[in-house]
Amino acid sequence: MKPWTTLLTAVALGTAAVVLLTARSWRTALRILLDLLTAVGLIRLSAAQTWTDLAAAAVVVALRQLVSTALLGSGHRTERPGGAKVLFGTGHRVDRPGGADGTSPGGPG
Repeated sequence: MKPWTTLLTAVALGTAAVVLLTARSWRTALRILLDLLTAVGLIRLSAAQTWTDLAAAAVVVALRQLVSTALLGSGHRTERPGGAKVLFGTGHRVDRPGGADGTSPGGPG
């Protein structure tokens, strides 16, 4: 590994640590770290252009996708019975205003 890719990797780790300390969100810090490490891998690939480096970059991108999906969730919303919505990956519940069937408190309409 070239010294500048080592430096960029260290900068990516430092940036993720700063985000973790300031935002106090490990998910945000992990997303930033994975994005920056993907960028470092692509920069390294652009300089080397060998099949081994191409395979390494493909593995980095695949791992980033797997880790993002497994740990961070897809972030899509789904509706549960009773009208409550849950944002997957966060554990937050979002209730609808009004009744459980989505109508206003005064009735339909």
